[in-house]
Amino acid sequence: MNTTNPHTNPQFEPSISEQALPAEVSIQSDTWMNRYRNFPVFSRTWYRHRNIAFGATLMILWLVLSLVSILTQDSWKDYLRWTVPFFLFGVSLFTLGQGLAVWVRLRNYSAKKEATLILASLIFGAMVSVLLASGAHQAVDVFVYPEVLESTDSAANKARELQLSPKELERKRALEENEKILKAARAERDKARGPMANAMINFLAFFPMTIAALYWGSFFDLIVYFRQRRRLAEALRKQELEREQNARREAELKLSVLVAQVEPHSLFNTLAALRSAI
Repeated sequence: MNTTNPHTNPQFEPSISEQALPAEVSIQSDTWMNRYRNFPVFSRTWYRHRNIAFGATLMILWLVLSLVSILTQDSWKDYLRWTVPFFLFGVSLFTLGQGLAVWVRLRNYSAKKEATLILASLIFGAMVSVLLASGAHQAVDVFVYPEVLESTDSAANKARELQLSPKELERKRALEENEKILKAARAERDKARGPMANAMINFLAFFPMTIAALYWGSFFDLIVYFRQRRRLAEALRKQELEREQNARREAELKLSVLVAQVEPHSLFNTLAALRSAI
């Protein structure tokens, strides 16, 4: 990988590249969290550095959640039930769609087609991430709480209850009763609040999660992607203008040198003509 300093090498193209972008186009940063911002969005180098940054952040979150679980002495089953889907969702959210977007940029499609396919890739990656997290949640439930899974077959329920020990059966019924109580309490609470208050509370509850998902899913990077394309095009036009101005100045300099060389000959020719006339 060539990471030529853009300050010493101003030559660049407004297409996909693995080199660091010029200072007027990107944020110049050497920190591990922001190093990916030095490169074109959805390039392979950008993808690699971004995965390092987000993967490290996810590991830090995992360590914090593990520490909280240990300090609060939560059940390991509850810990697995929420952390496994969460981390699977996080990893897939910042890798799947972006990987497809990188592949799209390497195809060298037209600008409009490329932007459309990149957006479709990010949406597809987000949808697959949600499906993976949901599937993982169900799988963990089957693994850690097989006794509380509901079945539509009453005969199967009865057969399964007969296989449970009295303690397990008591726990199952207690969990079902608690679930009914919680549902009734939520219904009463929502009814007392009213529809407008419930809608506002739901919005405030999901808004931070939505913003975080959009950030991790690179949807905000789409803004940077379009901004980079515009700035690269502007920088290219500026570079072409400077090249033309330099060529014009060079031509004028050559012309002035030629004029300076020709003028003495003209003077000598004039003196020779005067001498012959005398």
